[in-house]
Amino acid sequence: MDACYVAVMCLISFTSYTTLAFVNPLAPDEFLKVGIPQYFVGTVFSLSPLAVLLFSPMMNSYTKQHGRMKVANLCLWLQIVGCLAFAY
Repeated sequence: MDACYVAVMCLISFTSYTTLAFVNPLAPDEFLKVGIPQYFVGTVFSLSPLAVLLFSPMMNSYTKQHGRMKVANLCLWLQIVGCLAFAY
């Protein structure tokens, strides 16, 4: 069970960072084309690590209450929904 949990968490991390790796090189140019300032681009990309820092303690307590696999499944599906929502 622990190996499955680790595999799911690695998959979530992989998809998250892969998505950022696709977006990061292209987004600043696109933002600048529509007139969004450079500092705002940096702010947008810094929000992801900030969210991880702020929500990690909350997710730890949530995991203790509901179980690791339920939380991992929830996170995976939220990642998929988020990727699809921002892709279109």
